[in-house]
Amino acid sequence: MTVIPLQVTPASAAVSPAVKFTLVSDKERPSQRKRRAYVPTGVVGQHMARAQELKIQMDRLKVQVEEERQWFIEHLLSRDLSVLELGDFQIERRTTSKWTYSTATEREQQALKVTQKWEQKQGIATNDPTVSCAFVIRTRKKA
Repeated sequence: MTVIPLQVTPASAAVSPAVKFTLVSDKERPSQRKRRAYVPTGVVGQHMARAQELKIQMDRLKVQVEEERQWFIEHLLSRDLSVLELGDFQIERRTTSKWTYSTATEREQQALKVTQKWEQKQGIATNDPTVSCAFVIRTRKKA
């Protein structure tokens, strides 16, 4: 990998010097590509630093949203609710079925799809539903 040396100015020093770009020519075939890296400065460095900050914020928010999602799932299940509404914002309970079949049926699964449907109807197969919720913003149609 070829590293392109760049001058570090006081303005570019504020950008994380550990960030590097990899440049690859589109005309080169993957096996012929030479990797070149450099520390971005100026506007590119500022955008890279901002993108990095946003990515960190997104990761933190994903964790927080997942915690809230679990709380809402428990709330919806405990009160046997399917939807919570607050203005245009809704939280909907969603359930996905997960069927578990007998061992003999699993061995011949491709050939026995008809048998699986029969087991579902007869109550032999068990249904272990997965419950989730979705945050939905509904927009009202203008008249």
